[in-house]
Amino acid sequence: MRHRTASDHVLLSAPTWIIRGSALAVVLTFAAQLVAAVGASSAPSGPDRAQLALVLAAPTAALPTLAALFRFRMRPDMLTAAEVLSLAVVACGGMMLTSGKPAPTPAPGGRGSAADDLVLMSALLLAAAGAVAIRAVSVHVGRTGVPPPAADALVVTGLVALVLSHVAGWRTGSDPGSVALVVGLSAVAVTAMSSGAAVGIARTVRDRDTRARVLQTHLTELESAAVDQRRTRHEVSNAVATIAMASNILHSSSDLPSGTRWRLEEMLEREAEHLTDLVGAPHHLQTSEQRSSRGGDEPNAPERPGPGSGPGSGPGSGPVEGVVDIDRALATVVQARREAGREIAWSPSGLRAAGVTGDVSRVVADLLDEAERDAPDAPVLIDVHLVEATVRIRILRAGPSKIRRGRRRAAAVLARRRALLGLHGGHLTGHRDATGATFTIGLPLLRPDGADLAR
Repeated sequence: MRHRTASDHVLLSAPTWIIRGSALAVVLTFAAQLVAAVGASSAPSGPDRAQLALVLAAPTAALPTLAALFRFRMRPDMLTAAEVLSLAVVACGGMMLTSGKPAPTPAPGGRGSAADDLVLMSALLLAAAGAVAIRAVSVHVGRTGVPPPAADALVVTGLVALVLSHVAGWRTGSDPGSVALVVGLSAVAVTAMSSGAAVGIARTVRDRDTRARVLQTHLTELESAAVDQRRTRHEVSNAVATIAMASNILHSSSDLPSGTRWRLEEMLEREAEHLTDLVGAPHHLQTSEQRSSRGGDEPNAPERPGPGSGPGSGPGSGPVEGVVDIDRALATVVQARREAGREIAWSPSGLRAAGVTGDVSRVVADLLDEAERDAPDAPVLIDVHLVEATVRIRILRAGPSKIRRGRRRAAAVLARRRALLGLHGGHLTGHRDATGATFTIGLPLLRPDGADLAR
């Protein structure tokens, strides 16, 4: 979007000042004429009825100023400003001619000059209104809603009607019919200019509401993107922390058993793959499978298997598993934290469930980290048991939780992990009280043939 410069401001302000000056000229001229009419009404011969009608119609002179303010909010163009300026000149001239002019005597047996002027000015009224209406239709053909030139047409019609009312009052004098004509034309002026102002208000309000809705939509999208970015940053920080912990254990302990070293290396590889999935790897370092999964070199990218899909469920399943070996998923996580000095009680169960091993390991690792943040020195018990057709993994931490910041972010992480397990029919619940905390993971049990018993 280009920023508005000083020259743009001057160009946009020029039509505005033209309209303001025109409205001010009309108001001042009408005020001068009003003073003259009041002075004439105090003459010994009595007030002129047509002049009194013009005095009663005096408030209509303020409406062009009001319409000019509305047009300023709608950014008037030079053509609109020229129309208002030309009609303002006509209005000022017509009102000035009414000062001190005697009414002419109509010729016997013929039409009075007032009737001729009325026909002529009526034609001018129709021509002005028709020209502006044609302009409005030609400029805004095919568009919905009330076009801004409709406000121009109504305001211009009101200005012409105002001129007609003054000309009629000047040419017809004290004829009783002239009073009704002047009042009628003044009413047309009031109605037309008020309607034009209303159209301008409605259009401006509708445009502002539309812009507000668009801005609200953009704000919602930005908030959603910010939430996704916060989640991704948390995922990245967890993966980096796990990699740092495992790497520290591998490099600081030279007498690790081969089985423990192998599990730590496997955890490093798994977390590195997860980190690559989050932030992406450079293209020159990606394998053909990774490029294919991102829609790169190969058109048929492998897809993540759905709930209940097992190994061998079809080509393209890649490294994603459909069967979780509970002991394998927990062993690496538990062993790594035991090596870091955590007190965790757990025994293998030999159960299998539907899901992805890496997902279950990450969820358990997050829950153990959450338990450690709540009570760093409290022991943790991991209990794996079978309830009907569901494998339940319970993480129990004894002792009260300390008050700490970041609970809202932790709740968001748990919600994301709950959604991750839900992809394969699993669930996650949590409970905290004064005696401790309990997190429960539920996964559908698999039969030995790989079928899902929970479905």
